[in-house]
Amino acid sequence: MNLLLFLFAELGVWAAGLGVAALLLPARPVSRVEWMGLALVLGSGGISLALFALSWAVQGGALVAVVAVASGALGMFGIARWRKVRPVALPGGAWFAAVLAALLLVVGWQAGNHPLAADGLFNFEIRAQLAALHGGRVPPAFFSDPARVWMHPNYPLFLPLNQAWIYLCLGGPNQGWAQLLSVHFAAGAACLLFSGVARLTGDAWRGGLAVGMLFLMPAAMNSPGGAISLWADFPLAVIFLGAVIYLVEFEAAGSGLGVFAVLLGLLPWVKREGLVLAGVLVMALLWITWRRGKIRQFPAAIAPLAIVVLGWKIFLGLVHVSADRDFLPVSLSVAFGHADRLPFVVTALARELFAWQRWCLLWPLTLVAVIRIARDPALARWRLIAPVVGSLLALYSGIYIFSAWPSLALHVVTSLPRLLLPVAMPALLAVAAAVPRWGTDKVTK
Repeated sequence: MNLLLFLFAELGVWAAGLGVAALLLPARPVSRVEWMGLALVLGSGGISLALFALSWAVQGGALVAVVAVASGALGMFGIARWRKVRPVALPGGAWFAAVLAALLLVVGWQAGNHPLAADGLFNFEIRAQLAALHGGRVPPAFFSDPARVWMHPNYPLFLPLNQAWIYLCLGGPNQGWAQLLSVHFAAGAACLLFSGVARLTGDAWRGGLAVGMLFLMPAAMNSPGGAISLWADFPLAVIFLGAVIYLVEFEAAGSGLGVFAVLLGLLPWVKREGLVLAGVLVMALLWITWRRGKIRQFPAAIAPLAIVVLGWKIFLGLVHVSADRDFLPVSLSVAFGHADRLPFVVTALARELFAWQRWCLLWPLTLVAVIRIARDPALARWRLIAPVVGSLLALYSGIYIFSAWPSLALHVVTSLPRLLLPVAMPALLAVAAAVPRWGTDKVTK
């Protein structure tokens, strides 16, 4: 019975995402793999936002019914468009599906044997269970309770509400089923990576290469913050991956801006660090729209981001959130006063980039890829990746100058690898795009 209820929950997410994707996708042929990746990612965003908004009016079974009906309507709309759009032929699609199924079985098995711990237990699972036990809504008292400051009450609710959706459908909390969200987000990452790279390079084998690198990278799969740990870091990385893919498409062909805008808006809803990722992409978008003479598209593209950021800030003010103290106030006086930390932080970043046990050879390969992309005019569409990755490496390492932890070393070692996980996604794109051409499995347009 629990299996059927879990599948019902997943079907609701997929249906909602399929409908949203149908509304946003540009008027071009779309592969089934791309449909699936967007349905999984956008559906998770839609379900979590729907629960957050609607749970103040209805709770429990009524909330499940309302969300299920809305998801079903969106799903029917998405299927109607799916049938009208001529699909892109992705060479090796059957092989991709078979290999992906095997990889997801491994991810599911590992997740099932990897109990929730640390952030996954104390920051996300506790919110999910509170929401499930209160009909779908995290009680306002949770955010204002000074005794819960260590749980970071100002963390956004994307992941906890996805877990809570499963619990509401099951009739109560059950961590074992919620841990299968690891498979959900791993599938979304693989589908977006394969379809995005294949579409933008014209070579399906490059998409397969990128997916292979993702699943072989311990930081993305097995390390704290990776897919099987069910922390918010991996979902954040998946959404950032999608946003970069559609930003590259907009840069190259002027399409895909709608999907990019929604994924951009989801970034700060997944994790606070998502605001940094979004800020870098906003600057890239501003440059692209100005250079293309389409600056009028810029305000509409950042509107979802502004709504999410302002809405969450207003909500936290209304519930009188008890803020945590991981960082000191960002100011020039604090920066100059802690400038002596800079050599340690730079050294820690350099060591992390060469930590092969987490990243394999990703970062050295990224450097080679960025150089090749800069020198090859045929790869011009990928040139925005270098400033995006470089800016994020600088921002995510420089922020430790403002660390409020008693031990700077402990703060760096416990968080820097997870901060780099979203940055690794555009790095994978750069490596896949820069590999010299091999074979003739061109994507049929």
